[in-house]
Amino acid sequence: MLIPSYYANVYTCVHILCCYYHADAFNVVTVVMSVFRMNSRTSQVVHDFVTESHAPKAEAAKDYNMFGQQAIMTGQMSQKTTFQRSAKGPLAISQVDPAGNWIEVENTGRKEEAIGGWKVGRKVDGKNMPNFTFPESMSLGNTRENRSVKVYAKDKGPAGALEYERDNWGTGSQVTTSLISPAGEDKATHIQKTTYAQ
Repeated sequence: MLIPSYYANVYTCVHILCCYYHADAFNVVTVVMSVFRMNSRTSQVVHDFVTESHAPKAEAAKDYNMFGQQAIMTGQMSQKTTFQRSAKGPLAISQVDPAGNWIEVENTGRKEEAIGGWKVGRKVDGKNMPNFTFPESMSLGNTRENRSVKVYAKDKGPAGALEYERDNWGTGSQVTTSLISPAGEDKATHIQKTTYAQ
């Protein structure tokens, strides 16, 4: 469908609003009509063209109001996640699943390290989660095959894997995971911070 050149500026305005805010074409034309003082015939031409151009988006747009407030809140929101690790000794928290499905502990040293009785603790947005305690006889080797181990959330890992008591380790904007020695000392930490900005 071709649109006359004298509608170009009006159409461009409507098109941007529909694409950027996912707003309903009819509501956008109604607003723009009052701004440009369009008559009903002009507004219908623009509406027909915009509706045809954005027909595939009609279903997705139905949950948005005319000003696209939901799109502003989510579509323009950027997320940044940073990680910080530290360790006092060869045992470290090497990786943490951002979705809370598992935590990996690694032996970074050159010899086998006993990890039995050590605990994994986690604090999510200031709230302490229950600790996980490694079996007494467990140790981590110094080869690629046996130097690390994952502790999975309940029912999230393969058969026979170490399993946490809950179905998720917990997620939030600030998550601190700690490796605690049998003496109660924090020997390694993994800090995950997520910030949001418009």
